[in-house]
Order: sequence, then structure tokens, then C-alpha cells
Amino acid sequence: MSKNINDRLVDIYHANCERLKSSTSTLISETRDEAIHKFSEHGLPTRRDENYKYSNINQWISGRIDEKLKFVDDCSKNIKIEQNSNGVLICDINTFATEYPDIFEKFYTKSKEDNSLMMLSRAFASGGRVIYVPRKVICNDLITIDNNTSNGELALGVRDLFIFEKDTLAKIHIINDQSGITNRVCEIFIEQGANIEISEEIYGTEESIFINTMSVFQNKDSFYKHISLNLSLGKVRCNEYITMSESGAEASILGAVAAKNSAHIDNHTVVNHMVNNCSSYENFKCVASDNATSSFIGDVFVAPKADGTKAYQQNNNILLSDTANIYSKPNLEIYADDVKCSHGATVGQLDESAIFYMRQRGIDIDEANKLLLKGFLKDIVDKISDIEIVERLSEKLSQNL
Repeated sequence: MSKNINDRLVDIYHANCERLKSSTSTLISETRDEAIHKFSEHGLPTRRDENYKYSNINQWISGRIDEKLKFVDDCSKNIKIEQNSNGVLICDINTFATEYPDIFEKFYTKSKEDNSLMMLSRAFASGGRVIYVPRKVICNDLITIDNNTSNGELALGVRDLFIFEKDTLAKIHIINDQSGITNRVCEIFIEQGANIEISEEIYGTEESIFINTMSVFQNKDSFYKHISLNLSLGKVRCNEYITMSESGAEASILGAVAAKNSAHIDNHTVVNHMVNNCSSYENFKCVASDNATSSFIGDVFVAPKADGTKAYQQNNNILLSDTANIYSKPNLEIYADDVKCSHGATVGQLDESAIFYMRQRGIDIDEANKLLLKGFLKDIVDKISDIEIVERLSEKLSQNL
């Protein structure tokens, strides 16, 4: 009997674990065996898991794992070490673990890693990027990151670690261009008074599989904004877990999705309001055409005594084809009394009256459709504070709709 996908992944780990351990810091490797053991207990998510009911990760990977994939055991090979005069450090995770072990140990894997994909990443951790912004540093220069895999690559252990100490300010822009199979985990720690913006582009070929997990921890009076534009043609699962552990924290999570051809793009957000007087704002806009699928699951949890919570969640969708699929599932779980929380979801088509108006003014039907769709998604892109990025992504929308 042939082995199932979970057993095969465990076999790949055991075949490569000695090389992984010898090429990375002890602080990275000391939790590998525990992580693969926990992964083997649960395995890859399937549709029996409520949070993965629209995306069968198990099936995605098992359908590709028998191909001649190149296992990537060095995801840091192209990362340059940079440090400016303010002490902002950008380097590969292995270098950071070696040179700054006390800081590294304080944060690495300290997020709530209770799902199998994060355990798989920890077991195979073979590289990634660290961004470290020391206390009270104002980082005026945009930090740009390129994450990419080539066709036929299997990168199961991409680990990024972003640390923003007290009263810092920084803007990060991430470009994910995927052709292989990637399982990425990014831990983000935002300490008191820090103000952080992360914008993200996601592209992929039809054969690509990209699992992107962001685990965010916010302290007192911190602000976190994340804006993503997803234009992948492949299979994408984005997980974003935000935990507000001290009062006054604010989070804004915005996403724009254009799914076409046979793309499958799935977003899952979890916002945990653990203490009083925190606020969160979510707005995802999705377009699905051809045979594509777009899905959104948004969970907001308000803990007991988390009074003063403000949580807003909205998911608006446009369905352009009878063979496309859109799924939307916003959820609120509230255990406090003095809160202001709302959620909503819509699925519709293009505004026929707006199309008629434009056609009366000499705009052909295809161009009218494109202009409406661009305006619908650009509302999200415009929230990025860097004007050059907004202009470039607006052009990307024009090319991809």
C-alpha cells in the first residue's frame, strides 16, 4: 500500500533532517523533532476541518508531491545582510539566531503554533528573513522583500521573523512570486506604541501552491496595517492570526483578490481581542471569473472582560462567471457586553446601470467592465501609503482584469 501524503512528508523530513540541523543554528534546530512529531499527529488540513472547508490542502499537495520536486533546504541564499545607522537589521534568520541569540530565542516560535502547517514549517525551517527595528527608531525608507520559488521547487520551511520594538515606525512591502510549492510562516511582534504597515503582492503560476501564514502579536497602543493584492493563477491559502494582548491596540486588515482561469485563492483571518479597548477593521474585496474560486473566512473573537472592543468586518464579492465560485463566512464570537462589533458579506455582479452609462459615452463593454472591476479592487490598493506602489499596482490591475 502506498503511503499517504503525511507519511511521505515525514519521510522527507527524516531523509533531510541531519543536513537541516547541520546547516542551521541550534536554536532553530532544537525544536524540529518535536514539531514533526506534532505534525504527524494531525497531518495536513482537509475539508473535514471547518477552517479549510473550501480548500483541501491535503489534496493540493498530495497531487503534486510525486512529481520530480527539488527539496529546497536553503531559503536564505539570496538574502543580503543590511544594517543602517539606526540599528535596523535585515538578514537571514540563521545569521540572526547565531549573532543575536538572546533576542532570537525571545521571539522565535513564541506565537501560537497550534496548526499542522506551522509545525511543518518549524520542522523544515531552512531559512527566511529577519527584520529587526530597535526601540524608538523611525524607519523612513521602505523595506522591500522578494519571496519567490522556481518551478519544481518544494520549500516547506520558509520562516520569517519581524520584530518591532517600542515606539518604532516602519513600512514593509513584500512581493511573493511563486512557481513552486511554498509553506511560509511569518511571525510578527509589534511592541508598545509601534506603528507598522505591511503591504503585499501575491503572484503565482497555474502550477504553484502558496501557503502564507502570518502570526501577529500586538502590545499596548500599537498599530498594525496589512494590505494585500492577490493576483495568483495558482492555489493560495493565506492565514492571518492577530492577537491583541494589551489595551489600545489597533489592527487594519485589507485584501483585494482577482481570481481568474482556474485559480483558487482562500483567505482566513482570526482576530483575537483578548483585552479591553482594542479595535480591528477588516475589508476584503474579491472578484472571481472563469473557473476560479475565491473564499474568505473571517473570525473575530472577543474574550470575556474585553470591554470597549470595536470590531468591523466586511467582505464584498463580484462573481463574473457561472462556473466560478465565491464563498464567504464572516464570524463573530463575543463574550463581553460593552462592545461595538459588526460584520457583513455580499456577492453580486457588475452594476448594469453603470455599464449602460459608460457605453452611452462611447466606452465598449469590455473596457467598461474592466474599469468597474479596477475601481472595485483599487479601493483596497489605495490604502497603501506609498504612492509609487499604488500606481504600480493600479497598472497591474489594468493588466490582469
